[in-house]
Amino acid sequence: MTADLYAAARAVLTDCAAAYRDSPRATALLRRHLGRLDEPVRVAVTGPPGIGCSTLVAALDGSRALRDTVITDGAPDEADAVLHLVRDRSTPLPVPPAALPAPVATIAVLCRTD
Repeated sequence: MTADLYAAARAVLTDCAAAYRDSPRATALLRRHLGRLDEPVRVAVTGPPGIGCSTLVAALDGSRALRDTVITDGAPDEADAVLHLVRDRSTPLPVPPAALPAPVATIAVLCRTD
């Protein structure tokens, strides 16, 4: 996240927290989002068993480009983005659970297993 975007996001969340200070629910939600701004991005890798999720996680985990990213095998409910591995283009993406607090970006990764 660039410094300008980070500052703008922090300012909006801070202004909202001030505007909704009388609402405990809104205050808690906004504080949680303010705290998340300072944490690394969380990426989950999902897919059917044996497709290579663990292999991709291991490969991405050592990437210098992703050094401020937490990459996990599964746990899409706590992720900011999901890489979902599929065997072919006709495979539908999983429907995110309705209980998620915010939309999660899902990217399909076409992979080949040997």
